[in-house]
Amino acid sequence: MKKIAILITLLLCCSCTVQNHNPINNSEPDNKNFRKLQKEHFWQSICFKHKYNTDALPAWHMDVLLMQEIVGPVLEKNKKDIELWRIHRRANNDKAGHQFTFWIYTKKKLADKIYTDIKTNSLLEQLQTEGYIEKVFYSNNLDKPFISDTSDKRWSMNVQISWTKFIQGVCEMWYDQGKILSNANRPDNDLNKLIAYYKEVNELINLEWHYGASHAYFHHLNAIYGYVPVNIAGTPVRF
Repeated sequence: MKKIAILITLLLCCSCTVQNHNPINNSEPDNKNFRKLQKEHFWQSICFKHKYNTDALPAWHMDVLLMQEIVGPVLEKNKKDIELWRIHRRANNDKAGHQFTFWIYTKKKLADKIYTDIKTNSLLEQLQTEGYIEKVFYSNNLDKPFISDTSDKRWSMNVQISWTKFIQGVCEMWYDQGKILSNANRPDNDLNKLIAYYKEVNELINLEWHYGASHAYFHHLNAIYGYVPVNIAGTPVRF
């Protein structure tokens, strides 16, 4: 229980952009063969900005809806030509508000097509018309050619490079959990019922995380690294 309490305290006090000090510097050789997997591949992002009422909790279930109904089908269709992908979720009382971002590392031409397919999705158009989604942004640039370009620059280059596959696996698991849970009883032709449906799906995913993460996620990840203690808020912790 002590370990869980420490972890919960850390998560409550820190956002995903705030990390513990890492004494490992970035002085190791910069191997561009690892940093750039394919010629003409770049990171592109498609960002959905939700309507965000700061007086209420973020509508996290809308991220699940976007992933299952809009992003997921396009991802499945083009998966063989996408080298890497991940999603990012954030919500805060600031200008950015609540955003759901789909990152893909692939050729620019394919990224453009994926954006077009997403932007013209009829459900997305309905969500925008009814005010659930305020705007959809597309990065549309060529300034992130390396696989490490979307990683935290405070990490070692080794972690910046290898983390991209780790986080993709995490995102695939989150996507699959939603896909499995939403396979039955999905309502058709009623947006309000669909939103309520994904609220229930999101709650089930959250329960799986709440009760299962300590062993299914943290314990097995710690085991891969030989049960070396993790530095959490200055306290060494094993899972």
